Amino acid sequence: VLVTAIGGVELWQKRASELRNIDERFTLIEQSSVPAVSELVWHLNEEGIARLAEGIAGQRDVSRGTIGSAQEVLADIGKSVPRAIHRELALVRSLGPLQKKTKPQDLLGVLTVEVDQGAIEQRLLTEFVYKWLANLLLVVLVAGFVLLLLERKVMRHVRCVAAYVDQRTPENLDERLTLERSGKADSAE
Repeated sequence: VLVTAIGGVELWQKRASELRNIDERFTLIEQSSVPAVSELVWHLNEEGIARLAEGIAGQRDVSRGTIGSAQEVLADIGKSVPRAIHRELALVRSLGPLQKKTKPQDLLGVLTVEVDQGAIEQRLLTEFVYKWLANLLLVVLVAGFVLLLLERKVMRHVRCVAAYVDQRTPENLDERLTLERSGKADSAE
């Protein structure tokens, strides 16, 4: 019960951490992929756009990546799922440090990324179940070993003493109790 409670608290903390990390993942995609996608859209490089969309959609927990220009969808990889967290990132032609501010007419398209919150929760739940089963197996093995050790070292001697006491009568009071012991020790009395 204690292991399950601790595991549940750990699962809840990991879930909260993963959900906080979604924003960081979107920021990372925005910083690393948006400039490259913008350049590919500017040059209408369909093969490069498709490859980059596959790379974005192939990231962990990303269910769909869509790259669209102002007129059409250029690449749509993955599928939309319920409970997905959407983020639309603007694709603009960057002129480097010369560009002061983005104007609406500079907009080339939109990169839409969807992160599957359900997949995150399912992954964490599966991980929790595996850890719980491993802990359960460990507890069973340790308990079995302790019971076996208790049986071999204590309980068989207790049963021997109980049988000896049950057989005692006034006629056999001078009989001695001999415990079966293995090893170098002589019989105990």
